[in-house]
Formats: sequence, structure tokens, C-alpha cells
Amino acid sequence: MKRIALTLPLVAALAQPVAAQEIRSIHVWHDANTAPVMNDYRFDREPQIYVFDMGQNQRLEDEMNAALEAQLQAKNGQVDIEAARKAASDYMMSDDFKALRAEFEKSGLAFNAAMKYQIDEVPAILFNERYLVTGVTSLTSAISKFEAQVN
Repeated sequence: MKRIALTLPLVAALAQPVAAQEIRSIHVWHDANTAPVMNDYRFDREPQIYVFDMGQNQRLEDEMNAALEAQLQAKNGQVDIEAARKAASDYMMSDDFKALRAEFEKSGLAFNAAMKYQIDEVPAILFNERYLVTGVTSLTSAISKFEAQVN
């Protein structure tokens, strides 16, 4: 009798339908200026969400170049090489550059993650490090496509 009583709960558990796959992690690659992905979905239980802005590197370079250009006012259309070196050195020691460097490091992480998961277009949204949805800028739309694919 004991053996049957132990087996019935196991059989009942096996007979239950498989639940929808839970979203444990979401990786988002987008360009915040040209194709931002909207976080328009309300989760019952928030998964780990990682957002990578692939356009950030260009914006940071533009910001750095503008700061250096402001320090290097060309005289008669020519730039003094020694003055340029000093301006670059001074800028790289500034607090502004330290903050920019931290942002460049984040940008590098975005590119490393894109290479790891073979992301070659944005926007791209990766669920559970396995299911990729591309070309949508709404998290709700991406989740609908994910659920249609796996459930």
C-alpha cells in the first residue's frame, strides 16, 4: 500500500501539462538614438534585464572629439602639434574624461556580449540566453514572439 501511495503523487505530477517557459533573463541590444527598445511590459516577477546601447560608442567619440576641439582653437587654420598633445594629455587627466572612460568600458561590454551571442543587427532581444527576436522595438512584441516560439 505504501508503494502505491507514493507513486500516485508522482504520476499526477507527470500528468500535469508543462507550464510556459519562464523568462529568466533578457538581453537587449539597441541604438537609443535610432531604434530604442521600449520597456513596455509589466512582469509579475522581474527577470534579469541587460540593456546594451550599440550607438553609445559613436556618441562618446563625438563627445570626446568636441571637447578636444574646444581646447584646440586653430590659429590661422593650423594646429600646433605640441599644443594638441598637451590638450589631449590634459583632457585625459580630467574628471570629464574619467567619466567618459567608464562609459567607453560599458560600450566595450556591449560589443563583447554582441559577439558572444552573434548579434549582427539591432534591435535584438535575447531571452534566456537562447531565443533571439530581432527587428522589434517593443518588449511586449518581443515577448509575444518569444512565447509563440517556445510555447
